[in-house]
Order: sequence, then structure tokens, then C-alpha cells
Amino acid sequence: MKEIGADVVFDPEKDQIDETFDVIIECVGRPNTQEQAIQMAARGGQILMFGVGDPDTNIQVNAYDVYFKELIIKGAFINPHVMEDAISILDHHVIDVEKLITHELALDEVEAVLSGENKEKITKAVVKIS
Repeated sequence: MKEIGADVVFDPEKDQIDETFDVIIECVGRPNTQEQAIQMAARGGQILMFGVGDPDTNIQVNAYDVYFKELIIKGAFINPHVMEDAISILDHHVIDVEKLITHELALDEVEAVLSGENKEKITKAVVKIS
């Protein structure tokens, strides 16, 4: 994903990163990656918790780390304040979002994908209406 504009991308299951970061976008929604985002945040860092986890799952947070590092932690559950930022990112080509799209689907293919009948690994898809 570096090719779309991220400075660092890693697999938390395979890679050990000993850096801290000013801005972290956690987009997996797993407790270990959410906790890791807080641990890897630099002093004064900002963390966007974008990943959707199970509603009954809790994470372990060291409150002193949040205080000492002066962290800003934001959730993004249908956040009306992020739409303008997202449009600006797209408009200014900060991220090459076209590289995120793995498939183009016809409208009549969507049901098979959503039901799990289509076993192909689809990360992000565009649905062609016409």
C-alpha cells in the first residue's frame, strides 16, 4: 500500500516495527492492532480507529500512555466530520485509490459476492451499473 501514499505499511502478524508515528490509521478492527496503534503512536500522535471490530470486544489501554503521549484517538463510525477530509484526499490525489480496487463487478454479480457464493478474494470492488 506504499504505492497509494502510506509512509509505512506492515503486517502485524509478521512484521515487528520499532518506530513511532505521528498519524496512525487502524483499519483492521482487531484488538491486537488497535492496542498496537496506541503503543506505536508518537508523543502528540493522532490515531484514527477506523477498523470495525466486534461490538463486545474490549482492548487493553494504558491510560498513562494516552496521558503522557498526549494522544488524540478518534473513532470513525459514520463520522460526519470526516467526509470533507476524505473528499479533499481524493481531490488532491494524496492516495491513489484506484490501486485499492481489486475487481470490477457487474450489478448481477453483487449478490453472489455478498452471499459468499463467489469464493474469489475481493478486497475492494467497483460495481458497474450500466
